[in-house]
Amino acid sequence: MRVVFDAAAADDLDEIHAWITQDRPTEADSVVTRILTAIERLGHFPHIGHPGGVPDTYEWVVVGLPYIVVYELAPERDELIVIDYRSLPRRPTTPAAIGNEAGRHVLPAAAGPLR
Repeated sequence: MRVVFDAAAADDLDEIHAWITQDRPTEADSVVTRILTAIERLGHFPHIGHPGGVPDTYEWVVVGLPYIVVYELAPERDELIVIDYRSLPRRPTTPAAIGNEAGRHVLPAAAGPLR
Protein backbone atom coordinates (compact mmCIF):
# COMPACT_ATOMS: atom_id res chain seq x y z
CA MET A 1 0.00 0.00 0.00
CA ARG A 2 1.07 3.54 -0.63
CA VAL A 3 1.70 5.46 2.62
CA VAL A 4 0.17 8.93 2.87
CA PHE A 5 0.49 11.39 5.76
CA ASP A 6 -2.36 13.71 6.54
CA ALA A 7 -1.24 17.28 7.23
CA ALA A 8 -1.65 17.05 11.01
CA ALA A 9 0.41 13.84 11.19
CA ALA A 10 3.21 15.43 9.15
CA ASP A 11 3.19 18.43 11.51
CA ASP A 12 3.19 16.10 14.53
CA LEU A 13 6.31 14.33 13.24
CA ASP A 14 8.05 17.72 12.98
CA GLU A 15 6.95 18.50 16.54
CA ILE A 16 8.29 15.17 17.82
CA HIS A 17 11.64 15.98 16.20
CA ALA A 18 11.69 19.50 17.70
CA TRP A 19 10.76 18.22 21.17
CA ILE A 20 13.52 15.59 21.19
CA THR A 21 16.03 18.11 19.83
CA GLN A 22 15.58 20.22 22.98
CA ASP A 23 17.17 17.58 25.23
CA ARG A 24 18.93 15.16 22.85
CA PRO A 25 19.69 16.87 19.54
CA THR A 26 21.93 14.06 18.31
CA GLU A 27 19.13 11.50 18.74
CA ALA A 28 16.24 13.40 17.15
CA ASP A 29 17.00 12.34 13.57
CA SER A 30 17.42 8.72 14.63
CA VAL A 31 14.06 8.65 16.43
CA VAL A 32 12.20 10.13 13.46
CA THR A 33 13.95 7.70 11.11
CA ARG A 34 12.84 4.79 13.31
CA ILE A 35 9.25 6.05 13.26
CA LEU A 36 9.36 6.39 9.48
CA THR A 37 10.85 2.88 9.15
CA ALA A 38 7.97 1.47 11.20
CA ILE A 39 5.50 3.32 8.99
CA GLU A 40 7.18 1.98 5.86
CA ARG A 41 6.76 -1.54 7.26
CA LEU A 42 3.05 -0.82 7.74
CA GLY A 43 2.81 -0.01 4.05
CA HIS A 44 3.95 -3.56 3.29
CA PHE A 45 1.94 -5.23 6.08
CA PRO A 46 -0.98 -2.90 6.86
CA HIS A 47 -2.89 -5.42 8.97
CA ILE A 48 -0.14 -6.00 11.55
CA GLY A 49 -1.53 -3.15 13.64
CA HIS A 50 -4.37 -3.69 16.07
CA PRO A 51 -7.77 -1.96 15.93
CA GLY A 52 -7.52 1.55 17.36
CA GLY A 53 -9.61 3.29 19.97
CA VAL A 54 -11.43 5.24 17.25
CA PRO A 55 -13.57 3.26 14.79
CA ASP A 56 -11.88 2.42 11.47
CA THR A 57 -8.39 3.17 12.78
CA TYR A 58 -5.44 0.93 13.55
CA GLU A 59 -2.49 1.38 15.89
CA TRP A 60 1.08 0.14 15.67
CA VAL A 61 3.68 0.51 18.43
CA VAL A 62 7.08 1.67 17.23
CA VAL A 63 9.43 -0.96 18.69
CA GLY A 64 11.86 0.47 21.22
CA LEU A 65 10.23 3.91 21.28
CA PRO A 66 7.32 5.30 23.29
CA TYR A 67 5.25 6.08 20.18
CA ILE A 68 2.18 4.57 18.57
CA VAL A 69 1.33 5.28 14.93
CA VAL A 70 -2.40 5.71 14.34
CA TYR A 71 -3.56 5.04 10.79
CA GLU A 72 -6.53 4.33 8.53
CA LEU A 73 -6.76 2.08 5.50
CA ALA A 74 -8.24 3.19 2.20
CA PRO A 75 -8.18 -0.06 0.19
CA GLU A 76 -10.12 1.44 -2.71
CA ARG A 77 -7.11 3.74 -3.29
CA ASP A 78 -4.53 1.22 -2.04
CA GLU A 79 -3.47 3.73 0.64
CA LEU A 80 -2.49 3.64 4.27
CA ILE A 81 -3.12 7.09 5.79
CA VAL A 82 -1.11 8.09 8.86
CA ILE A 83 -3.35 10.31 10.94
CA ASP A 84 -1.71 10.62 14.37
CA TYR A 85 1.08 9.63 16.75
CA ARG A 86 0.54 8.91 20.40
CA SER A 87 3.08 8.76 23.14
CA LEU A 88 2.97 5.79 25.47
CA PRO A 89 2.80 6.67 29.18
CA ARG A 90 6.06 6.18 31.00
CA ARG A 91 6.16 3.47 33.64
CA PRO A 92 7.59 4.24 37.06
CA THR A 93 10.97 2.58 37.46
CA THR A 94 11.86 2.99 41.12
CA PRO A 95 10.27 1.26 44.13
CA ALA A 96 9.31 4.66 45.58
CA ALA A 97 7.56 5.66 42.36
CA ILE A 98 5.85 2.29 42.09
CA GLY A 99 4.73 2.45 45.71
CA ASN A 100 6.64 -0.64 46.84
CA GLU A 101 4.07 -3.44 47.17
CA ALA A 102 1.01 -1.18 47.05
CA GLY A 103 -1.30 -2.11 44.23
CA ARG A 104 0.65 -5.19 43.21
CA HIS A 105 -0.63 -8.74 43.17
CA VAL A 106 1.70 -11.07 45.01
CA LEU A 107 1.49 -14.82 44.54
CA PRO A 108 1.60 -16.90 47.70
CA ALA A 109 4.82 -18.76 48.35
CA ALA A 110 4.86 -22.27 46.92
CA ALA A 111 4.50 -25.12 49.39
CA GLY A 112 7.30 -26.99 47.70
CA PRO A 113 9.15 -27.31 44.43
CA LEU A 114 7.13 -27.09 41.26
CA ARG A 115 6.82 -30.40 39.42
